[in-house]
This record gives sequence, structure tokens and C-alpha cells, in this order.
Amino acid sequence: MTMADRTNRSERVSDEALDWYVLLTSGHATEQDFLEHADWLAANPAHLHAFDLVQETALRIDTAGAAARARFGNDATAPSPKAAWAYRFSLTSMWIAGPALALATFAAVFVLVPGLRSSQVPAEQVYETSGWGTRHIQLTDGSQVDLDAATRLVVAYSRGRRLTRLDRGAALFDVVHMADRPFIVAVNGHVVTVLGTRFEVANLNDALSVSVARGAVAVARDDTGSGREVIRQGEEIVYGPSAAVPVKHAVEPDNVGAWRHGRLVFDHEPLERVVARVNRYITDGQIRVTDTTLSSRPFTGVLRVGDARRTAIRLAGLMQLTYKDDGNFITLYSRQAAPPQP
Repeated sequence: MTMADRTNRSERVSDEALDWYVLLTSGHATEQDFLEHADWLAANPAHLHAFDLVQETALRIDTAGAAARARFGNDATAPSPKAAWAYRFSLTSMWIAGPALALATFAAVFVLVPGLRSSQVPAEQVYETSGWGTRHIQLTDGSQVDLDAATRLVVAYSRGRRLTRLDRGAALFDVVHMADRPFIVAVNGHVVTVLGTRFEVANLNDALSVSVARGAVAVARDDTGSGREVIRQGEEIVYGPSAAVPVKHAVEPDNVGAWRHGRLVFDHEPLERVVARVNRYITDGQIRVTDTTLSSRPFTGVLRVGDARRTAIRLAGLMQLTYKDDGNFITLYSRQAAPPQP
């Protein structure tokens, strides 16, 4: 490809990014518009970079004050053709300047892992839940978040973006659309960018899962955007601690965040992880599995979590297991392996 071809392609991508930005910040964008924008972002990494440059430039212009906004057509007076051309040229020039500059700008937008580093670091707000309680919070933009048990969420909103970090646990997000202030969740080394409205992020047992009840989100392996996946309504993606590639599968949208109602929904989940999840909600004991063969047996079903013994009985019944309660732990066994005698 010649330099002229690369320049023309970059200009076209920049034009498309500007058009998307204008539409999504107009106040008239529909849910379908946001979903189509998600498809556009996922189609080519260059689209993501170009859109981030548009957002970053718009933020800088807005921060620069009225004179800059007037020059680039952001006030009530329509810009002259020369000003509009200069605005587009500035974006295209940044894109053509090279991957290093594009990557640096992209990293500035997603500087979340391990923390926020800028000259204007927004104040952090920390929301936490105990080992068994859940919590509902409303953020300053009107977005709603339900925190699962033993969860820690850090929120650091700024003028141009809404940054959050899920240090542990799980959270169900219902996000207000603001195309000019992207909503981002940093979790377990990954970056989740909100393209829709209602989704769950879980950072449990060294595995990350993202489930979408409505709309769409994009998940990248790091803040460079590598391995970007778009997850839509009724889908879940799971990044295991040792899996080479993430696993994507279908989920029932109504089951996303079911823990808010005391229900835990599992789909072919290893028993070891099922027990670890259940133990987060009981306070009168702990369930455990000591047989490594049994630990990997998959479980599919719904558990209503109560006290430790009742939950163990339910789980044992559904999986054709037996159990022993020694007063400290309730240990699950296969029916072929009798519990050891005291």
C-alpha cells in the first residue's frame, strides 16, 4: 500500500470517527446507534484508535476554553470551512504521525491499570461490601451499581471520562449513555469499555467474567486494546487464569446479576468454583471439597443461598453427592467414596 493509500484510508477513518462522535453526543442517539457504533469499533483496531483521538481532542478543546471552542465550531456559531478542515486535519495528522503517538493517546484515555496517573488525577471514591452483604449505589451521573458480597469498587470520574476499577468481587452496572464521557471498568488487568447499558463484571477465583443483560460492552486484555472482544446482550465471556483464549457463551439476560435476589446461577462451572462462590454468602460455616477429582466436576443449576448446612444439602442432592459436617467445615464427597470415620 502506498503512502497516498494509507493517507486516504486514515482520513476516511477519521471522518467516520468524527461522524460517530457527533451523532452519539447529539442527544438523539438511539440504542441501535450505540450497538452499530460497537460493531464499527470492533471491525478494525484503527476505528477504536481514531474514535479515542476524537474524544481526546474534543476534551482538550473544551478544556482550552471559549476561544478554542469557537475556533473548532463547538459554540453556537457554525465554524468556517477552513476551521472545520483544520480540525479534521489535526486529527488525521495525529493518526498518520505513527503508532507511537496513537498508542500514547489511547493509553492516556485508558490509564487505569494499575492506577490513575495524570496531572489532574480525579479524587477516588471507594465502595466496599462485607464478606456476605450486597449494596446498591447511585453514581453522580445517574448510573446504578449493585455490589456483590466481598466487593471493592473504586470510582474516579473526571470531566472527560468515567473511570472505575473493580479490585475484587462482582458488580452489576446499569450505565447512563454519555458518548463524550466513556464509562470504563478496569479489572484484573483487563479494560471493559461500556457500549451499552446493563452488564455484570466479576473478578472471582482468579477468573474474570463479563456478562451483558442489555446493550454491549467491549473487553480488552490490557490498556493497549489488544484482544478486544465485543460482548452483546445475552452473551458472557470468561477469561480463566490459565486459558490461552477466552471462552464466550450464551447467558439468559434475566440471570445476569441474579445474586442480587439471593440466587446463584451456574452453567457447567467446576464444583471447586461453585463452592468458593457459595461460601461468599454464608456466615455460619464453610463448605469445602478435598477430592481433586470431584473439584473439577461441572455443575449446572441454580442455588438459593441460605445457611451453610442447608446449602450443602441442596448442592449434594443436585450433584448426587454426600457430605460430612464436623462442626467447622461441611465437606462434600462422592457417594462412591464414604466420608472418613472420626
